Amino acid sequence: ISPYGVAKLAAERYCVSFSRVYESLESVVLRYFNVYGPRQSPLSQYAAVVPLFVTAIAAGEPVTIFGDGEQSRDFTYVGNVVDATLRAADAPDASGRMFNIASAAPATVNRVAELIGEILAKPVERRHLPPRTGDIRDSWADITAAREVLGWEPKVSLEDGLRLTAESLA
Repeated sequence: ISPYGVAKLAAERYCVSFSRVYESLESVVLRYFNVYGPRQSPLSQYAAVVPLFVTAIAAGEPVTIFGDGEQSRDFTYVGNVVDATLRAADAPDASGRMFNIASAAPATVNRVAELIGEILAKPVERRHLPPRTGDIRDSWADITAAREVLGWEPKVSLEDGLRLTAESLA
């Protein structure tokens, strides 16, 4: 686990601990997985892969992929995140719990690039660089608790979310 991951885990544990010790302090921890969506900036040094790919493919430039591109991620459309967050705020049995908020349908980085190319009707040129230190090969979430306790289900598919995102950025 990376130092970043340790810090996130510690913050989650603080929230749960405070909810248990101080009953009047309700908290819910939501773990968002690879969120993307319209108006997401490709210019930040922390820019996510989706806006970077959309802007590169739209401009006819190569996309940069670290590693072979077969690493998988659970890409989650921002509208699904908003819906889960609103449900968590009102769910009677959510306080003091942690929930994974994701699509539950991981996709490889290569597949995301291909889908964006199809949506934009443009060829995808890939530039592969060595894998980044600390990157994990596969990341996907079990959203069972969010389904059962929050009554939440992701509504926007990867393809539809990428289309909405590409329309806003390209």
